[in-house]
Amino acid sequence: MKFVQQRQTRPGDAMVPLINVVFLLVIFFMLAGVMEASPPFPVAVPETQQEVEAEKGKATVFLSDDGDIAMSGGIEGVEQVVAHLQSLHEDKSTVKVLVQADARAPFENLKVLTQALHRAGFANISLLAAAGAE
Repeated sequence: MKFVQQRQTRPGDAMVPLINVVFLLVIFFMLAGVMEASPPFPVAVPETQQEVEAEKGKATVFLSDDGDIAMSGGIEGVEQVVAHLQSLHEDKSTVKVLVQADARAPFENLKVLTQALHRAGFANISLLAAAGAE
């Protein structure tokens, strides 16, 4: 009578493919993930019909539906935001300031913010909007 000889395997051989898969998943999510500054309060951006891709600004300012103005890092208020931006950027004409305003934000607050940025020397100010339904 002949017996089939079983192949001897090492105990760790079954784990090698699993480790490879986990490593590849980690690499994938590191490359696919996007790191952006999160707003200090919830912001629902207004919709637009234009198909213009939003540029990544060097500085993002958030405007809430209550009219609060802030930047990431706990900087709040128009004067503090403008002073912080001025301290970060010497050449204000080339700095892109992205304003992420809530769709329900009072226009007066947006006007005050953009005028303060313009008076401080920031010429490239953009308003972030989401693509709307046609």
